[in-house]
Amino acid sequence: MNEKERIIKHNLITKIMNKIKQNLLSILFSLPLLFPNSIKAGTLDSYPTFQKGASYVSWWFDEYTYPRSKTSLQELKQTNTDVISLLTTQYIDNLNSTNIHPIVEKTPTDNSLETALNNARGLGMDVMLKPHVDVGADSTTWRGYISFSNETDWQAWFNSYKNFISHYAEFAENKGIKLLCIGTELKGTTHRNEWQDIINSVRQKYSGRITYASNWDEFNNIQWFDKLDYIGIDAYFPLTNSNDSTLEELIEAWQPHLLQIDQNYETFRKPILLTEIGYRSTDGANKAPWLAKIDLGEQADCYQAAFQVLWGKPWFYGLYFWNWTTEPNQGGLNNEDYTPHGKPAENIIRQWFSKSKKTSVSFWDKYE
Repeated sequence: MNEKERIIKHNLITKIMNKIKQNLLSILFSLPLLFPNSIKAGTLDSYPTFQKGASYVSWWFDEYTYPRSKTSLQELKQTNTDVISLLTTQYIDNLNSTNIHPIVEKTPTDNSLETALNNARGLGMDVMLKPHVDVGADSTTWRGYISFSNETDWQAWFNSYKNFISHYAEFAENKGIKLLCIGTELKGTTHRNEWQDIINSVRQKYSGRITYASNWDEFNNIQWFDKLDYIGIDAYFPLTNSNDSTLEELIEAWQPHLLQIDQNYETFRKPILLTEIGYRSTDGANKAPWLAKIDLGEQADCYQAAFQVLWGKPWFYGLYFWNWTTEPNQGGLNNEDYTPHGKPAENIIRQWFSKSKKTSVSFWDKYE
């Protein structure tokens, strides 16, 4: 090759490389326009990571601001928890009501939520905001039973729900919260197309990641999981029919539930969070996690079985154990409630949360 040919070849290669650079830059700068919710400053610095979570709960308007609440969070941090699900609850008066509203003395104020948010961040913990709808003061019913028989009521309820979740979407956006749960266990409503509108409305107000916390017997029926960033499951699966199940029996009882979750992942190709998982420290908790007769060992075994069967799953992006309250003296060896504080289950959680877990599912599946 003579000098003239060498120069021509060099110039041609330079032109090609410059053109490739221009195209790559064009693609790079167009990404925020193509996927406005995929690249947002301040939303991805610690996501997607495996979430070692706890449901941090209060049903009182200012309890998150109490000094003891900060102390409780400090104790929670000792379990190696790195993210909290921050609960706030509004209410409908009864199952026939379409109006979602705060109860002044019960619904945490925005100032109270911000205090909890800042306290958690000060301890190095991240936050998922998790707004709930409950049915007044009626302990005999449940949000999963919310349903209506006529279109007028359906539209009224969804309009109220949009206002409710929009408030918390805007709060989450303004406070830089990276993950928002847009609904929890509303299984009587999730067959409705209005959820598409709810999701679109939230996306317009909030640039972080979103999930929906489906009930354990609901998640396989939801058709719009493809619109979310994470699939959420409140994993209160009944396991065995025994009050004295061994760890091996509990692990075996998980297998059909794992198969269903595997199939759900194959359908939607989304990372999966257990947005709630919990067991009371009671005899028979594996059959029905809400039963009551103190059995600290069964609670611990249930958590151990859950961690063992879930840990190796590529879709498993984290869990939030239910629950941890604002009271530092919660739990203990004579307590039958869900909190693992001061019980053998706390040590199980601490041990597993001390491990590192590589998340191997592509978080960007929906863009590929």
